[in-house]
Amino acid sequence: MSLVRRWKSGDADAFPMIQSEFGEGLRKIVSRLVGKEYTDDVMQDTYQRAYHYRHTLRDEQKLGPWLAQIARNQCKERLKQNYADGLVARPGDDLMDILAEYNVDRPFMNLIDQVTLRIDLERAFSHLPKLNREVLDLHYVQELPVPDIAKLLGLPVSTVKWRIHRGLELCRLQMLEYQFEQGRTKEDKTK
Repeated sequence: MSLVRRWKSGDADAFPMIQSEFGEGLRKIVSRLVGKEYTDDVMQDTYQRAYHYRHTLRDEQKLGPWLAQIARNQCKERLKQNYADGLVARPGDDLMDILAEYNVDRPFMNLIDQVTLRIDLERAFSHLPKLNREVLDLHYVQELPVPDIAKLLGLPVSTVKWRIHRGLELCRLQMLEYQFEQGRTKEDKTK
């Protein structure tokens, strides 16, 4: 009997093995999304929820992505609670910094240009397909290596690499389009 089947049938010894296999990747995701101070609580909530809803796992091969989705949902709940409690957390800011460095060589930008670039990057990132956004976030923000992302999402390594490459290209194209639009808008105002 497989480890997942044992766990789903209630074998108490199987879950610690699953935790040891997926725990590090999940911890990185959770830590990045909610910060180190809440990571242990969210990890505990994630494991409790996974254990309680283990019967809903349909495909044993998709255990990693299933656990990752539970972790992301628990992070969202924690962030909502933080917001309600007046604690502001904004996950994903580092991604905008990383994307700003990708094919953008502007070391002497003034503050207004930096803010404009950040806004354009956020808009470009938000327009990416979810598949590309997810792998870019996992790779660049949560600093997971490509093989770990592949395992977590249940995808071949080549697919993850392609999604990262394509996501960066799409983001760059969006940035060029925004810059072109801004240039046309400035020209129209001067006429």
